[in-house]
Amino acid sequence: MIRLFATDLDDTLLNHEKQIDQHNLDALEKLQQFGVQVAVASGRNEVEIDHVIKNVPGDFHQICQNGAFIYLNTGEKIYDGYFEPELAKRIHQVGKEAGVYCFIGTARHMYISEKNSFIERKSEQVSIHLELDPTIEKRIGTDFLPSKFCYLGEGPELQQLKQLMLKTFPGQIDVFISAPHCLDVMPLGVNKGNGIGHLAKHLGIDISEVACIGDSENDIPMFQVIPHNFVMSVAKPSVKQVGKHVVDHVSEAVDWVLKYNENLTLQQK
Repeated sequence: MIRLFATDLDDTLLNHEKQIDQHNLDALEKLQQFGVQVAVASGRNEVEIDHVIKNVPGDFHQICQNGAFIYLNTGEKIYDGYFEPELAKRIHQVGKEAGVYCFIGTARHMYISEKNSFIERKSEQVSIHLELDPTIEKRIGTDFLPSKFCYLGEGPELQQLKQLMLKTFPGQIDVFISAPHCLDVMPLGVNKGNGIGHLAKHLGIDISEVACIGDSENDIPMFQVIPHNFVMSVAKPSVKQVGKHVVDHVSEAVDWVLKYNENLTLQQK
């Protein structure tokens, strides 16, 4: 029986206008009516996720910033993950020397040290709210710890930076292309797969009783640990090949889940 359903947001639950289509809203509501708990698993922080789901009927667990922060649908935080101060400073320096624009994430904020037209344009494309703080670099490890570094650029530039980060910090970080113009650098072991594992364990749900859906590289850790997984048809081939089912909409995955549960119930009678 599937008891927990986890969905990505951007280009999965959200359409290109960053809205949730009515058939997907209906599907989420139906899941909860049939006793399936729902979690949102996103690279976004909790403020951004709250903004998306505040008017959606139902109660949702939250796996924020690729698993750096996990909240129950009651608002209780059950997990947080940060970079060690010295590692955070070194990561920031490597990105700075590479000349790639960086956002520095905490639980509720995304900081930048400067503003320009490129940053503003790219942040609008990925719907990120940014806070300007020219002193942010000096504050790392002093009065706050980053949970995520988000680098903005074009595909080849981000792929080069990804390889540089992995080479410079082997076995110390996780790195994902989370959107066409976004590279996320996370603390080692902080990913959506482990995030769902933490949540499921807390809820007393076995990983075999979880289903998930996503579209990007940062969703692959979910697909690798959750057998009932769904990949959006808009995903890159490298993401699709990791997943089990390919669908066009979240509502299709929900229909599959409900049918699966119905069949199990009939078998048990």
